[in-house]
Amino acid sequence: MPVDLKEAILSQVNIADVIGQYVALTMAGRELKGSCPFHDEKAASFHVNTDKGLFHCFGCKAGGNVIDFVMRIENLEFVDALEWLANKYGIQVPKSAGQHHQQGVKERLYSLNEAALKFFRTSLKKPEGETAAKYLERREIGERQASEFDLGYAPREWQALTDLLLSKGAKSSELVALGLIKQRQSDGPGGGEGRGFYDAFRHRLIFPIRGVTGRVIGFAGRALSDEDNPKYLNVTNTPLYDKSSVLYNLNRAKGVMRDEGAVIVEGYMDVIGLARAGVENAVATCGTALTEQHVKLLARYTDRFFLAFDGDEAGVRAAWSAGMLFLRGGHDVRVIALPRGIDPDDLVRERGREAWLGLLSEAVNPVRFWLDYQQEQFPQPDLPRQRKWVQQLSPLYTSVPDELSRQQMLREVANALRLGAEEVGALLRGAAPIGPTAVKLKRDYKARRGFSPRELNANVLYARDGELSEELLTRQEIDKAQKRNLARHLSISTHPLTTEREVTRRLVAHDAFRFVYLALALEEPVAEWFADSQMRAIFELLAGGADIQQVVHSEEHKQLLSELLAAEPLLDSTEQLLTRHRNLYYQRREVVISAELRRAITARDEERQAALFQELKLIKQKIKPVTEFEPAAER
Repeated sequence: MPVDLKEAILSQVNIADVIGQYVALTMAGRELKGSCPFHDEKAASFHVNTDKGLFHCFGCKAGGNVIDFVMRIENLEFVDALEWLANKYGIQVPKSAGQHHQQGVKERLYSLNEAALKFFRTSLKKPEGETAAKYLERREIGERQASEFDLGYAPREWQALTDLLLSKGAKSSELVALGLIKQRQSDGPGGGEGRGFYDAFRHRLIFPIRGVTGRVIGFAGRALSDEDNPKYLNVTNTPLYDKSSVLYNLNRAKGVMRDEGAVIVEGYMDVIGLARAGVENAVATCGTALTEQHVKLLARYTDRFFLAFDGDEAGVRAAWSAGMLFLRGGHDVRVIALPRGIDPDDLVRERGREAWLGLLSEAVNPVRFWLDYQQEQFPQPDLPRQRKWVQQLSPLYTSVPDELSRQQMLREVANALRLGAEEVGALLRGAAPIGPTAVKLKRDYKARRGFSPRELNANVLYARDGELSEELLTRQEIDKAQKRNLARHLSISTHPLTTEREVTRRLVAHDAFRFVYLALALEEPVAEWFADSQMRAIFELLAGGADIQQVVHSEEHKQLLSELLAAEPLLDSTEQLLTRHRNLYYQRREVVISAELRRAITARDEERQAALFQELKLIKQKIKPVTEFEPAAER
């Protein structure tokens, strides 16, 4: 289905219509041009070609089709971007009977959630919702925030939602699957007992939970009286909702996270309270501890994370557990140390946004946070306790994948506990610290004579498993071969003629590459980059609007292009090849201008010298280093 849907979207959606909702576009020749939405720039370098359905920015190098644009601008995965575009433009694709049924079931569940949301929102505005409304008033949540987060109220009645949805044709099995209603387990005279079904949420403030594309996938409810337990009630996993991989408010916060990072809090009210104070990048787990799936989900949208859990003992434990997840994933994470007994919502309500920004600026890494907490509990720890703390940190130290992060952790621990770095490092690695009486043993070289390298290295490479050692040696040989191939590729790809041949091959073979070059020709003398006259002529034909098939099959260029299309392509990415091609042109110009400068010096033409010096300076600035080798990912 995603493949069919992708083709349907690319054929039916006008890329300029989508991009035009984010970027002010103006005509520039046969294309549209505007300021890039992905980076700050003074001169517009963002181009859109509606005929080819492609965009490209010559500033930050972003580019692709309309799906790529939506994935980037909305921070969505590929399948989510397809769903976003399909819903927005009402696109459907032919499906098999099984696909139709499966999709139909899912869409029906979404519609039932929307019906439930409408019921909850309406109930909040009725007299029966007064208790919930007063609770929001006490928490200083106004109508605007209540509307933005679609807050609602579940009435006290046992079957208010059940009766409504069943009367509209919903099936009880569907509502049970969504966690909206429950089946009574026994008969009895009590108000909530007996045969049939009853509402899962009663007399609760309702928080709808949305997926990354903004559709309602589940609900949570907060108790409004002390008699109702638990305090927060969340739906269990459903066909639409998996709490271990869902974050509250991610659909609203993901756009802000790109620039400001992600703030992870414990509760729904913390998210809403921070939003009221202008902090729009907060998310919360939905009735569960933070998981690896949550970390991976957040890492799609940002590389900076801030943990803001309640300032009590439970909050400290939660912050430490969550911090370890991020550190083990190799992420940059900081902990915001809230005052004891204060949560993020309390902080911004009582002390204002400035207090929040102050704590945010003082956020520390989880190891520093953990050490500060331990030292607060034990202000004057003895050496055995300090050693114990270091040993407790050892599992984290050995599991952190990044060496720089491990070194930072070692320095933090050594500085905080005023212990030697060598001793701390040994303890963190789980080894006994090196003592002052260590003796270096002399090697017995005579005893080593007559042994093969394999036998001499037996204790190093073959201590545990011969097969593992063979695999290690094989990998080493593969690495060497890959390095040799890379060196060979680089030596070939830097040759001027090789570069132009590859550029010409891609011009006729890849639409996206051709679009980048033709768009760049509006601003730079791309035709002059070609030293080979025939390849320059091919580019000029394409830039003039010639049909690609006519160029490929023309008598004048057929032989050369057939040869190029049959050749093994280089592995350079578009940006690497473009930079290399541009550099070769300016290097040729540098030779020419240098020769003219020498003649001007000989002729003592000072005015000409000054002009040539300036031109030579500008040319050298245009020669850019080629980025580190990365294979091209052409589609």
